[in-house]
Amino acid sequence: MAAEPPLTWVRPKWHRQVFELRAGAERLAMLRWVRSWGSVAEVETSFGTWRFHREGAFRHRITVTDVSTNMELAVVTQPRISKGELTLPNGEQLLWRKGNFWGSIWEWTRPDGTPLIRFQGMRAWGAQIALVAGGTATPCCCSPLGGT
Repeated sequence: MAAEPPLTWVRPKWHRQVFELRAGAERLAMLRWVRSWGSVAEVETSFGTWRFHREGAFRHRITVTDVSTNMELAVVTQPRISKGELTLPNGEQLLWRKGNFWGSIWEWTRPDGTPLIRFQGMRAWGAQIALVAGGTATPCCCSPLGGT
């Protein structure tokens, strides 16, 4: 059985605020900023389109909305640069944390610290993503908007 290609957020054109989530050459999702320097981004996949709206200068709050229904699906709060919390409508929470001292790895984890998704090498041009064994992800979690 062939290994799955790695998931990678890439920025195809450095001068555009558009990122693509790829598995090898296949594009799974596209994230684009609605305005060049705005606080609203949209993620489009074959499953739907979600809007991420960031509010606040020092204590960020990001709401995730389904574009087709205008229903709020999740809220990400970020009281500090190095931490964040994702709250789903059913009350479930996931945590956004640095995965190492240097901040070159970031993770969505369960409250008990079990990692679900790992982002490595997050830079302006992209990041590698690893779904950690046993972890399941929601579309919100695969977005690099969770922090930093």
